[in-house]
Amino acid sequence: MGGRRQTLRMKQTSDLIEVSCKSMPQKLCEFQPMKGKILKTVDSVYQDVEDLDQCKERCLSENFECNSYDFMSAGTKICRLSHHSSASLSHIQEPYIAVDNTTTYELRGCYQLLQVKLIKVTDNSLGQMKI
Repeated sequence: MGGRRQTLRMKQTSDLIEVSCKSMPQKLCEFQPMKGKILKTVDSVYQDVEDLDQCKERCLSENFECNSYDFMSAGTKICRLSHHSSASLSHIQEPYIAVDNTTTYELRGCYQLLQVKLIKVTDNSLGQMKI
């Protein structure tokens, strides 16, 4: 609808029409950096991880739903993984520690897209529907 208001006209044979509009993030389901803070607790810690890309790959291939990671924030070649993100920690007071020169990467903008089949319901078809 692009910022313009449009009038939605319903036919008399229509019982319900639903329109849902929301802005979508620029990029879907990508790790976004949060500079200067790391989680106080994590699910997994790996030593001898070579670089940031390898840490990200560990997160993506973990046997739990990894939503954030940081690299070299707790020491050289250390990769820390967590199922938490800022969205899941909103109820916890101070879940992060402020640490200069660190970055936590967390998944943001992830949506589960579902295919929806629209069915037009009219007064005439109600008697013929089977559930």
